[in-house]
Amino acid sequence: MTSDMYLRIKQVTALTGLSRATIYNMMAAGSFPMKTALGVRAVGWLSSEIQVWMAERKLVEKQGREATPAKRRAATPRRLPEVSPVRSTPPSKAENVGSKILHGWEDSDDTVPTPAEKEAIRNRLRLLNAKKKSAG
Repeated sequence: MTSDMYLRIKQVTALTGLSRATIYNMMAAGSFPMKTALGVRAVGWLSSEIQVWMAERKLVEKQGREATPAKRRAATPRRLPEVSPVRSTPPSKAENVGSKILHGWEDSDDTVPTPAEKEAIRNRLRLLNAKKKSAG
């Protein structure tokens, strides 16, 4: 009777010569045996499956990248928090346009901001940076 045992990631990397990242990328691509949950925080690979994979690997014709990296989650753009300064006078038209540019509205026909719009953007950024420093 042959005994089949579970191998942990360090043993699998030592046995196959692959890095941990490559093993997980190949698992995601479906070209490496899948891990088995052994407990809440423990996984392992059956040694027999690794041995079979290694034997089959000798027959694989190696061309280009064989293990495609796992799909990474796309980074979501971070939105700046809405900050309304305390004012005694209403904002000017230039500041409204600058606010429009800062919030990503694209319904404006002007592609190059005027000097007043640039100044409004600078003031808004100064205010946001000051808020960020005081919060941190």
